[in-house]
Amino acid sequence: MTSVIEFFQKMNTIGRIGIFVGIVASVSGIILWAILNFFNPYSAEGISDATVKMTFLGLGLPAIFGFGASVFRIKWLMYTVFIVSLPLSMYLAGTPSIFKLFLLVSVCYLVSAILMKTDKKNKDI
Repeated sequence: MTSVIEFFQKMNTIGRIGIFVGIVASVSGIILWAILNFFNPYSAEGISDATVKMTFLGLGLPAIFGFGASVFRIKWLMYTVFIVSLPLSMYLAGTPSIFKLFLLVSVCYLVSAILMKTDKKNKDI
């Protein structure tokens, strides 16, 4: 754990912002996924198990991997998280609800990956 903290202290500001954006996007994605499936104010009859599984694979799992990619500065994984979450996020962006924010979360994955890549001191990882 100390190696992660030491590396974070050695990073440029842009790399720190990239990690912060990735963590915030991932946590927001997990919260939005939980609201979508378990506390959905737009669905009175409930959500089927198939929908929960599909949204977990398309939105929940990428958010979890995005968190790990942010903490451990894995840029290629963050790009993958963006690509995997984008189709379902774009679909939800067409709905008249709070779930339009999933598209913002996906864009933040991309921004985080770009910022982590542009950090000059982070080239070796």
